[in-house]
Amino acid sequence: SVFYGLIKWYRPKNKIYYQLIQGLWFGAVAVAAMMLPYIYAPGMIYDGRSVVLTLAGLWGGGYATIVSVALAGAYRVYLGGSGIWAGLATILFCGLTGLFFRQLFKGKLSDIKFFRFIIIGIIAHLGMLASQLLLPENEGLEVISLLWFPVLLIFPVTFAFLAKGFQFIERYIRSEQKIREAETLYRTTLQSIGDAVISTDIEGRINQMNPVAEQLTGWKFVDAKGKRLDKIFRIINEETREEVESPYVKVIQSGSVIGLANHTLLISKNGSEIPIADSGAPIKNENGEITGVVLVFRDQTEEREYQKKIARSEAQYRELVESTDAIAWEYDVLIDKWTYVAPQVTEKLGWLPEEWTNLEFWKNNIHPDERESATNYCFACAAKGEQHSLEYRFKTKDGNYIWLRDVVAVEMQENKPVKLRGVMFDITERKNTEISLKEKNTFIQTVLDNLPIGIALNKIDEGNAFYMNRRFEEIYGWKASELKDIPSFFEKVYPDKTYREKI
Repeated sequence: SVFYGLIKWYRPKNKIYYQLIQGLWFGAVAVAAMMLPYIYAPGMIYDGRSVVLTLAGLWGGGYATIVSVALAGAYRVYLGGSGIWAGLATILFCGLTGLFFRQLFKGKLSDIKFFRFIIIGIIAHLGMLASQLLLPENEGLEVISLLWFPVLLIFPVTFAFLAKGFQFIERYIRSEQKIREAETLYRTTLQSIGDAVISTDIEGRINQMNPVAEQLTGWKFVDAKGKRLDKIFRIINEETREEVESPYVKVIQSGSVIGLANHTLLISKNGSEIPIADSGAPIKNENGEITGVVLVFRDQTEEREYQKKIARSEAQYRELVESTDAIAWEYDVLIDKWTYVAPQVTEKLGWLPEEWTNLEFWKNNIHPDERESATNYCFACAAKGEQHSLEYRFKTKDGNYIWLRDVVAVEMQENKPVKLRGVMFDITERKNTEISLKEKNTFIQTVLDNLPIGIALNKIDEGNAFYMNRRFEEIYGWKASELKDIPSFFEKVYPDKTYREKI
């Protein structure tokens, strides 16, 4: 069983070669067992070949069984004697019995219980006893009557114990192979991961380090192995330039995952400073005890530059927006919150940006005359993701109203509005002018409608008649809606052609 384990451990990649070697070994052991027989009579020998060949079939497989049976059979032929056929039958039956149960329990040999091994041993040795019927004359029955009890008492149990030994070796080898595979997978992952990884033992001494960690720290693993983490992984605060406590200490103290503070710089072996982000986590055994620390970190140089560009761009955009008279804003639909309101809102409306809390604040401060129409229109457009604009009066903090024109863009996700962004323009002056002009036009029309003379106004450049007062309609009998253009106006008002051409 030990040599079986060695062969399995150092097995060739070729499955057939592996089984042939196993067959040679089982066959050699069977021959060795036949060299130390119990000689019942000249030419009739009994030994442990039945146990060995059953094991060959059960654990070795098809090719191993053929080779071992061939070797044992050849040696039995060499020994000769009157029991040759009984011996060959025993060799063949035991090998086939083991092979049969190998197929029956395919993939589950490591889980077979001890009593099942005994049953397999009994079946194999019942076949061995039956093979004795091939002895000449009535010797078979005599041998069976003499040997059946010790054979069935000793050999199946011996087989079961040896099979359990094979099973133990099989389990051990599989366990070791899984450990090796896990180690290989871990090592491959560690070497190929894009982030830097350093692991330490419980004392904070480095025991693993991947190539990215070597590149960032400037230390080769062979030089860093066994050294304390704080000697290799030196970090400072970017703003204060003070040394930062080793994450190893924080992890050991907290027993949980921790992250580095922002603005952390790694000082590499050559003195260069690299902005990093990292996290540390405890390594625990099956009992939950901390056995070490793993540190994962990455170079943030490009990310920091990108963040600085974004910050500069945001600052420029904010400065541009806040330098105009318009009030830029952003509203988050999902959380019902105004996430940004430009500071100009205080100058224009008196409200502080932080006083714009939620949607109700906006709705409640719209003039009652426009509140329903403005909100309904805005909600309808937002639901469809349409950019839109609306005009309404909004109450200032001192209780007055000013006219606003609100231009709104909608951000959609999965066909639902998630954010609204817009700009409010103060159009009070324009609106007041429009209202004043409308009032003047109303006054003029009222005066014209009440004059005792008929008046008609035609737009010659546009070619239409656009106004006739009541007195004109009474005199000529035509309404303005019936005289859509200048030619029809003249034809109907002045039916006499000569007079019309003169006019």
